Amino acid sequence: MADIKLGLSGSEITLPVMKWLGGNQPDLPVSVHKQIEETIMSDGTSNWAFFKKKHTFVWENGYITKSELDQIKTLYNYNQALRYQNNNEDATWYDVILLSPFEYGPVRTDILSLERYWCRITMREA
Repeated sequence: MADIKLGLSGSEITLPVMKWLGGNQPDLPVSVHKQIEETIMSDGTSNWAFFKKKHTFVWENGYITKSELDQIKTLYNYNQALRYQNNNEDATWYDVILLSPFEYGPVRTDILSLERYWCRITMREA
């Protein structure tokens, strides 16, 4: 699996390789949204305005260490646009905002000494 990078411009980190404990492996969905506005003219005809497409990315990992989770928490706490690249798709860099909710939790609550976590972040192109 190719590298996925996220972080401040010039100091991006490589996100952990996606792993999952049992069950189905998560995928990396991408949504593309295009803003389209319609204006009705006085004669009843429509004029259309098309704006730049915006991407929404989801990254999910089901088996990361506490230190990897802490790195992702640090990125989430920057409260500014970050740079994102998913080399599984292409080498394009995107400026993204990390959206709420940022979700994480322990993988196995019955084996706390395992110290593995799942994490899900959603990013929208800035």
